[in-house]
Amino acid sequence: MRARRCGAAVAIVAALLASTGTTAITAQPLRSSTDPGAPAAPDTVARALRANVVIEAVLPDGRRSVAAGVILELERGVASIATARHAVDGGFPGLATSEADAPIELAVVGRDDARLPLAVEWRAPHGIDLAIVSAPLTDGALRAAPCDRNVAPHAGDEVFAVGNPGSVASRHVAGILTHVRDQQKGGYEFQMLQSNAALTPGYSGGGLYDAHGRLIGINAMGGLPLGDQRFPNGVGLAITLRTLLELAPSRIRCDFGNANG
Repeated sequence: MRARRCGAAVAIVAALLASTGTTAITAQPLRSSTDPGAPAAPDTVARALRANVVIEAVLPDGRRSVAAGVILELERGVASIATARHAVDGGFPGLATSEADAPIELAVVGRDDARLPLAVEWRAPHGIDLAIVSAPLTDGALRAAPCDRNVAPHAGDEVFAVGNPGSVASRHVAGILTHVRDQQKGGYEFQMLQSNAALTPGYSGGGLYDAHGRLIGINAMGGLPLGDQRFPNGVGLAITLRTLLELAPSRIRCDFGNANG
């Protein structure tokens, strides 16, 4: 998940020290771009792009990786952001550090390089690749992602995924939901969404949306569960929004009307 610096993008650059739990971040308005083959961005896609942030990690050996995050709530200048746990937890499988507790630096690159504090509020139990972070974001271009806890995705649904592949520019790629898979991890049963929207490094932690622009899942790193040959390369995998709501019910207020504009 290597990242190149890109001048006009939405980002948050955060310095997270795993040993101390401290973090800092910056943010700026998104410039959206579209992956080849994806349709021109309608209002639903444009709104989803405005809920996307870029999280960049710098590992102790200097390697960099880029993931995405989804703004779930934005109230009084404070954002609650869902992401992949491996993007903010150096000891989580998939973000290989030299030591499990080695400090990592995180980032979401922002306007005028202003640095704002970011806090990891929650890490999913059972080894599930989900986390919630918070940050003070006052940019008027940003929006919370629309979501509806009553939406039940089905195979055959049109979907699109948002992320930051290869750079800090927000992108989306369209596809069809091919499977709703039952999974078990750490004794916990949950569901994953598989689509033919091929997700490349940088989409992890971003949102998977239905054709109406409603958030239905959080993109997982390719091959999750790790080493499971049922998940070939070239597919998109996401953990359902319902799983996030079940694991962190008190942290999310999910309502299709929670994201205006």
